[in-house]
Amino acid sequence: MDRGLAGAELTRAWRERVARIDQRQVVAGAPALAVRALLRDMRRWSTRGGYFQDLNPRPLRVVLEATPPDDGTVGTRSHLNAVIERLAAEGLIEPVELDSYDRPWRTTIKGNALCNASAAKPITRATAVKALQALIARTKDINADSAYAFRVQQLMVFGSYLDPSVERLGDIDVAYVLVPRTTDAEKQSQLSQKRIDEAIASGRRFSSFFEQVVWPQQEVLLVLRSRSRVISLHEVDPQARLTDRVETVYRMEPASGDAPP
Repeated sequence: MDRGLAGAELTRAWRERVARIDQRQVVAGAPALAVRALLRDMRRWSTRGGYFQDLNPRPLRVVLEATPPDDGTVGTRSHLNAVIERLAAEGLIEPVELDSYDRPWRTTIKGNALCNASAAKPITRATAVKALQALIARTKDINADSAYAFRVQQLMVFGSYLDPSVERLGDIDVAYVLVPRTTDAEKQSQLSQKRIDEAIASGRRFSSFFEQVVWPQQEVLLVLRSRSRVISLHEVDPQARLTDRVETVYRMEPASGDAPP
């Protein structure tokens, strides 16, 4: 296993960790798990920020229903603005453009800490090792299957898993890098659209256009997670600077050629 390849994002992610959250905990007046789900959806916007109307409606609805306004009208624009202000007051989100009326928002360091918090029971190191081995096996299966529009270029572990003195872990922090299946832009576009069409044909419904567009990447992440409560995935820039808090556990072999669409 190689040590040292990662980036400032991983160092920051490690610093942003919070130990645990309780399932009964309340954050900004709403259930902590719902707020965490909402912020995790926001975090995909990265530092560019995004708009609340583009969020997954399920966790947003839970947060809105848990914080009804005085007049009882849930889900109005004024109600959403009040929730946004409450999250900002808690230091969980911040505006990207201070002078914009309908400004985009992004998660803060404190917000990212809540995103990374685990509500699961601690696991033993032996269980963690097995879960990591299974993740690597799933990664190899994905990369060998030309039907997927994206491949996993690299997996990197960071956080408490790398500390041998820690026997019981909340989860395993794994950074990943996804790359297109082919370097041919037209073929890649066709393959991605094929995956979207197949998902729709199978009955999958997307809550927004953005969710549909990123489905080819999202389906790879769903397979990687495989409903595991042990694995915590983090997207990372492969060109970021070195840090000692990371260990590469999987690196994709150079492809001999592009997969056909």
